[in-house]
Amino acid sequence: MCYYSLNFFQNILVKLLKKFGKYYLAVAYTTQANLLIEFDYLEISDVKIRIPSKYESVLEYVYGSDWKVPKKDYSWDTNCPSSIISKSKFR
Repeated sequence: MCYYSLNFFQNILVKLLKKFGKYYLAVAYTTQANLLIEFDYLEISDVKIRIPSKYESVLEYVYGSDWKVPKKDYSWDTNCPSSIISKSKFR
């Protein structure tokens, strides 16, 4: 049995996209640095997870003031107020 890493396939895909002059979208969340200074720990099933002390402020910044209300057709890349979308061309 032969195993390939995801990186192997990503490299092939990038080479093909470059060859044909295709574009890609880079999408990322942004978060204000002052919200990521102090941290607390939350323990779930004997696992300690480090979370921002002001986690509700982080969630509000990332998802908007109505972050507690579930949205049926929410798309994190287009509906998130803190997303940055950049159209780039492979070089």
